[in-house]
Amino acid sequence: MHLKYKLMKFIEIIDKPMAMIDKQIKEYEESQRQEKKKKIVQYFSECKHPQWLTVEMIWNDRWMNVSVSMKSIQEVIDFKISTVKSDLDTLSKLTEFPFEAIEIYKNTLDLNKSIAEGHRLSEMQKRKAEQERIKVEQEKVRAEQERIQQEQEKAKTEEKARLVASVTKEEIIESAEEYREATNVGGVHMAKELSKQWVSFQAFLSVKDARELKEFFENRKIDFRRI
Repeated sequence: MHLKYKLMKFIEIIDKPMAMIDKQIKEYEESQRQEKKKKIVQYFSECKHPQWLTVEMIWNDRWMNVSVSMKSIQEVIDFKISTVKSDLDTLSKLTEFPFEAIEIYKNTLDLNKSIAEGHRLSEMQKRKAEQERIKVEQEKVRAEQERIQQEQEKAKTEEKARLVASVTKEEIIESAEEYREATNVGGVHMAKELSKQWVSFQAFLSVKDARELKEFFENRKIDFRRI
């Protein structure tokens, strides 16, 4: 029991300074990482890069490892900035939607995705243009159909007017004479009648003629009687 107690006291005496040493080591390593990060940020800020590009966009946590040298990190930063500039140059030469493609690139740093987005927008614009073209063509067809219909109606109206105008003066006079004759019965002008009157006449008729005459009187609602 006495030996065990001594052993515990010995471990306690050793653990305390070891814990302090471990803490100091960790603090030193953290200060070294912070110093390294500061140097990386400083180096990036001194490089010529697009204004919108930040060090966080290209950051790699592996850079904080002690085994990764500042020289290698600087080379990576130089390469990434050079790649970004080259990609932007490629996107700016797109024939359609270069601005939109570059905006996508600013958020992703993915050249292929940015080009694909430019193509997608281009195809969308083409489909929209095609739909508008079809709509215009349909409007033209509708307008042409309305024009043809109006011309047909105009032609019908003109034909009616032509037929009316083709009636000669002699035909008008002849029609008027026939009307006067039709409205005179027994020397009485029916058009000037104020009321109906009985007209007596005899006719030499067959049975068939008599039936047809009777039917005519009835259809015209003409009263008749024997004399």
